[in-house]
Amino acid sequence: MSFPYRPSDVVLARVASGKIYYAKIRSVSLAKKECVAEFDDGSLAPVEWTNIFDVAAETDIIVCVVCKQGHSDTPNEIILCDTCNIGYHQQCHPHRQISCLEITQDKWYCYYCTSSKCNPHITNPFEDARIRGKRKRKETNLPTKKKKVPTATLR
Repeated sequence: MSFPYRPSDVVLARVASGKIYYAKIRSVSLAKKECVAEFDDGSLAPVEWTNIFDVAAETDIIVCVVCKQGHSDTPNEIILCDTCNIGYHQQCHPHRQISCLEITQDKWYCYYCTSSKCNPHITNPFEDARIRGKRKRKETNLPTKKKKVPTATLR
């Protein structure tokens, strides 16, 4: 089995709790069939290849974009928006909970699609300019030139 991703690729990674997060691959172990992933909080963790997914790929795995869980039980089922195809638990949907009446209708639209607002739950943290800027500023705060240290001369 080959692994299609390389270090610095951004992927979706399922962690031990079952939640799925954006992650950046830092290293790949062919022998262990796992990679070390960096998450948006800066933490690193090994992730098995079977728990790595392409950010853009369609999948049969449906998870709530808010809580990152995949269980869908009554009365808190995962509902997919008919515009963006993003899943929300009825009780996780922002700004208002989704009623049973709404989900029996033919179409359902999430808050972000009906209000034309950017959905913060689907922003790739590794592509977000604010985060990139913060990381760059941290790095650029380090001195770039070595300080000259006075040396004693022998006579």
